Amino acid sequence: MKLVAFREIPSESWDAVCDASQEAWLFHRWDWVAIEERYLVGENLSVGFEDKGRLVAVLPLYFSDTNTGAAQENLLHSGIHRHAGLACLPDLGQESLAALKSQMRNYLLEQAALHGCHRIHLGAQNLSPAGMDGAWSREAPYFVQDWGFFSGIAFGPGGLYPAPGMSTAACDQIVMLDGDEDALFSRLAEACRRNVRKAQKSGVSVRWLDEPDSIALYYEMAQVSAQRTGESLAPMAYYQDIWNALLTSNRCRLLAAEHEGTQVAMLLVLIDKGAASYLGGVSTAKGLELRANDMVHWGLIRTLKEEGQRCYRLGPAFPGLPENWPIVRVSRFKTKFGARAIPLVVGSHFIQPAHYRDRGMELLRLLSAAEDEGGQAVVVPQSEDGVVKTGNVSLVRRLRRYAARLLDC
Repeated sequence: MKLVAFREIPSESWDAVCDASQEAWLFHRWDWVAIEERYLVGENLSVGFEDKGRLVAVLPLYFSDTNTGAAQENLLHSGIHRHAGLACLPDLGQESLAALKSQMRNYLLEQAALHGCHRIHLGAQNLSPAGMDGAWSREAPYFVQDWGFFSGIAFGPGGLYPAPGMSTAACDQIVMLDGDEDALFSRLAEACRRNVRKAQKSGVSVRWLDEPDSIALYYEMAQVSAQRTGESLAPMAYYQDIWNALLTSNRCRLLAAEHEGTQVAMLLVLIDKGAASYLGGVSTAKGLELRANDMVHWGLIRTLKEEGQRCYRLGPAFPGLPENWPIVRVSRFKTKFGARAIPLVVGSHFIQPAHYRDRGMELLRLLSAAEDEGGQAVVVPQSEDGVVKTGNVSLVRRLRRYAARLLDC
């Protein structure tokens, strides 16, 4: 078995493995790995595995440092939120597969040491054929069962907050497109059904946008939406590169909700192997008033069903976490479209556990200060935007207990 660097493998050969593999989905494909490399990670360490001159497996793999990582750590990972993982040809024998995984493990440990990583994060994609057919739910993934990775991952109020031995219930919300349209509609939450009916009564309709400049319309609306919500946007070039790379193969689609000839909401999705995944949604103030944001999701569910797709993934929600945590509030909308809750398949190898102990001690110090001030706003280091603010005393006490558990690392 021979390791081959990503840039040394022709895109056609890489994608041929992805097409054939039961473990692969769009986030494994050459174009997506290149987009991750360009915009989302510090370094692309992806590799392929050759056996007697034939490419038999691919592994998207990235390094994110404390500036680009999800949780203030040097991290080696196979995708965060856009999970990938090892993808192999289906005809590999057990002996070849064992040799491949042994070489993969050595490569992971070598790269983690070279980059001073605190943690290695591996996952599997729920939308791959293996994931959709339930393989992930039947047994522990190999990196947990054979390599001793901690199963799952912990989340704090605003995002990832990993620590050894801790995990949060994080479940992909996946709408299965079985049954007829009436059955799909009946699965929507009651409030969602009311919103869809209101939008329909107001004359809101949906249609695909597929012109070369359609993504610019999406980004224009996204900028307006971001001013209202305060969210941070990726650069326009990120969306343009996704559009250019995936539109012609029908793997990136844009659905618009329109009212009186004007677009009031849009939904950007990725599609591969019979499964669609939510990438982004935006709406105008008028769209919110007309409930077009719910209507555009329902319109997508209907059209995906008509096209013969199998499912639609909205992304993770977090059952069991406090309702007023920001991460819960942001993800709450994903639970109203009749989705099944499918656990994320992830695991972590903690190379420097003291790093997470120190993060826990800092969190505890900040939360103690907040409680001393009578539950005033506390600033907690978190993922992506760097801070989460809360003034809720009950929440502060919950977080104090959470932080205290980290001290045992």
